[in-house]
Amino acid sequence: MNRKIIGIINPVAGHRKTRQSWELFAQALQENGLRCSALITDAPGSATNLTRNAIKTGTDVIVAVGGDGTLSEVVNGFYENGALLRNDVKLAILPKGTGTDFYRGLSLPNTPRHVATCIRNDNTKTMDVGLLTYTTLDGQKCSHYFANIADLGYGGALIYRINGLTKLLGGSAAYLLGLLYNLFKYKNAKLHYRFDDGEIQHGSFLAVIAANGRCFGGGMWIAPDAQLDDGLLDCVLVGDLSKPGIVGNISRLYRGTIKYHPKAITARARKLEVWSDEEVLVERDGEFAGKLPVTVEILPAQINLLNTAG
Repeated sequence: MNRKIIGIINPVAGHRKTRQSWELFAQALQENGLRCSALITDAPGSATNLTRNAIKTGTDVIVAVGGDGTLSEVVNGFYENGALLRNDVKLAILPKGTGTDFYRGLSLPNTPRHVATCIRNDNTKTMDVGLLTYTTLDGQKCSHYFANIADLGYGGALIYRINGLTKLLGGSAAYLLGLLYNLFKYKNAKLHYRFDDGEIQHGSFLAVIAANGRCFGGGMWIAPDAQLDDGLLDCVLVGDLSKPGIVGNISRLYRGTIKYHPKAITARARKLEVWSDEEVLVERDGEFAGKLPVTVEILPAQINLLNTAG
């Protein structure tokens, strides 16, 4: 079957090395008897529009070429007016960016040849997608889909501060620098929250993470047991840690053991609502979003992901 394969390429991701990766990928596809074409992004939001138009014109496989930000925009392009455009389109990921945490969580080879082989073999998993409804800084209600993780509190403030640094230093270095810098600025927030329309709960928290994927922050394994196809968010609420406590537990974030901290709360849920009397910032897939109040939901079995182990 002759499949229409289109790559959505962020030319500035991965220190501008995405074109080289794409050329190797295209060559590997050709060796497997497949052809592809490329569309180049030129501004924030461009990947969403290019993906949406490609799907409308009969594309069978979309390849997101870049980092987590590119992937997030591509995932949003699978939707229009709150609905999935088509349920037969397949998504592949050629990771090349300053942040590739979603792909890191898959624990798969990241070479162009491996991704081409996944497309040839047509190995798919129907993955869930997150939906974040939040408030913009000027008070407007807004919604975005996300592939990996939505994060509020410390992480939202961190992303707000380091947006430019990730491109200069690389994902891991920028996140670590921002994590330490934020120590002097951030104050834990008093939050109200509930899971799945249940009982309203309260507390002071450093951060609240709602995870579809496993990894964020340039290599922090915040939800190592999360599954992309279980119809649930893995929620991690990190309690009222002091500044020395934050520093002392950084290694837990990278090892995937923060959920065992006595001040951490974990839960699996289809929906999480969080609000506060304070201004608390929010990010999703490594991109700044806005502020509380938020509702985070999981949409089960949405997109056919080609990067699987089989």
